[in-house]
Amino acid sequence: MPSNWGWRCRSATASPLTPRPRILAATSPAWRRCKHWWRNAVSTEAAISREQILSHVQRTLVELFEVSPAEVTPEARLYEDLDIDSIDAVDLVVELKQFTGRRIDPEAFKSVRSIDDVVNAVDQLMRD
Repeated sequence: MPSNWGWRCRSATASPLTPRPRILAATSPAWRRCKHWWRNAVSTEAAISREQILSHVQRTLVELFEVSPAEVTPEARLYEDLDIDSIDAVDLVVELKQFTGRRIDPEAFKSVRSIDDVVNAVDQLMRD
């Protein structure tokens, strides 16, 4: 592409730019002039299935909290069956945030009692 060509934000096509005394591409890329250059028209996030969420939660509980893999079932209650306390619950939320790449509101997890509830909450978060 010739040095006097560049990308225009509105037309999204290459068109000649007016010559300037400085090199435009090196000092001020065209994408900086676009108001919403960081937004994608199509979501690039891969959908995470419920099975992947459940598998990750089970693996996290076994690795971080040293829970027996046999005890980690979807029906298992976090506080009563697995002896997860509030500090551990916060650690679980932080791990799920890293897994999903989304901000997780701790208020949404106050009503969570079982592993299946955690999977449902994360699945709902991914759908929003």
